[in-house]
Amino acid sequence: MTKEAELNAAEDKKRREAVETKNQLDSTIYQLEKTLKDSGDKLPADKKSTIEAVVADAKKDLESNDGDRMKAAMEKLSKVGAELYADVAAAAQAAGAAGATEAPGADAPPPAGGSAKKSREESRRGRC
Repeated sequence: MTKEAELNAAEDKKRREAVETKNQLDSTIYQLEKTLKDSGDKLPADKKSTIEAVVADAKKDLESNDGDRMKAAMEKLSKVGAELYADVAAAAQAAGAAGATEAPGADAPPPAGGSAKKSREESRRGRC
């Protein structure tokens, strides 16, 4: 029985790696689809369609159960995913910067009487 296990160890390792790769690929596909759904409107149409095509190809590779194809798909998704996350972060940062300059009350003067910290200090000293 031990000899049989030793003989099959290489095959077991290969199968385990294929299952792990498949799980990683499935998870990565899910995350990219979720990000596209949530933030796809912030991306240019050509980039969005390119990412969708890569995800569709990765799904086909996932269904193939071929370890080499799944690894290649993971590499493509990792590259495309990094670009996607960078673009989404840049769009969010640009939107945040635009929102900060247009925030209501941004031009309003500070409240009369100074800051709340100052008034607390004065009240402790009895000067209020």
